[in-house]
Amino acid sequence: MNRCKWWLCGVAVLSLVLSPVLAQEGKAPGAEKKKQVRKEGGKKGQKPAGGMPGDLGMMAKELDLTAEQTAKLEEVAKSYAAKLKENADKRKELGGARKEAVAAGNKEKADSLSKEIKQLDADRAKMLAEREAAIMGILNPQQKEQLQYLRLCRDVLGHYKRAKLTEEQTSKVKDLCKPVAKELSGLGEKDKKRREILGELHKKISSEILSDEQREKMKPQPREGKGEGKGKREGKGKGKEGAGE
Repeated sequence: MNRCKWWLCGVAVLSLVLSPVLAQEGKAPGAEKKKQVRKEGGKKGQKPAGGMPGDLGMMAKELDLTAEQTAKLEEVAKSYAAKLKENADKRKELGGARKEAVAAGNKEKADSLSKEIKQLDADRAKMLAEREAAIMGILNPQQKEQLQYLRLCRDVLGHYKRAKLTEEQTSKVKDLCKPVAKELSGLGEKDKKRREILGELHKKISSEILSDEQREKMKPQPREGKGEGKGKREGKGKGKEGAGE
């Protein structure tokens, strides 16, 4: 009887020791790697500086890249990643310092930091433009056209995330984006014609694809507390008028 008890105790202890090991070995392949990637990537939905890794994944999946093109694109991403991160980190640092200078009433220092931040923004814009030119230099004409279409679909569908489009609606939006992507080809981000074309696209999506309920959801949401502040100001104004009477 005693031997049986000791044997059962031994089995229980062995199970406790081996359980974590077996659990670790039983994890799906790549699970630990995915965990590490999430840790390095930051919060869910957070984009790395410059956003290139997401574009790379999209291009690799949709553009039928050759091995040579993939290698070149990865090299472009790598060459700009460190510089963009350094730029973003420096901007954050200066932004914090400027905030402190404003709070302290040091206008001269705040203005000086503002100029540095403005220069960093210009440097970043230049790096992104150079990187985009490098990417386009690697892709063939058909791939360039497809990439513009994919980016437009991503941005437009992201804009209507709050509306929770159905699969059918999503498909219709993608169809509308095809001719628009060609119209936008060669137009800069700040080009007036580009804004007009995108404006017409959104009007069409709203009138032809969205339901009344979805259109309601897409209306600008008032900031929390904004309405209350307005009410207080109006009430305060009325009080003064009443006092004048």
